[in-house]
Amino acid sequence: MNEGKIIKFYREKYKMTQEQLGKGICSGTHISKIERLHTEYAPEIITLLSQRLGINIENELIKLNTIKNRLNHWHDVIVMQLFDEMNLINHELEQEDLIQISDYINLYKLLRVRYLLIHNLTEEA
Repeated sequence: MNEGKIIKFYREKYKMTQEQLGKGICSGTHISKIERLHTEYAPEIITLLSQRLGINIENELIKLNTIKNRLNHWHDVIVMQLFDEMNLINHELEQEDLIQISDYINLYKLLRVRYLLIHNLTEEA
């Protein structure tokens, strides 16, 4: 299910149209349905699309699926005021592009504001 979200994220990141991505694999209409989670698809299609985008879909799925656990851990570290670990997790999450398409983007934004306020970065918060 998340494969479509990941495909769309990287397609847009690389400024490709659905037709460009699907050329020789499937139609742009089929890509649209995959991205919107409105169709079933063969795993081979996802593999071919992933190769064209230069990503490993299995690794991307793992990264996307671990975001919630990372955010919960960051919350605990913020509450306990473990500054070194807090800063490290903040840096890791800032580098994680997939957080933008995760189901936990709002939790990330709230924790990020809390993190910034703890560091007296009120303008950025």
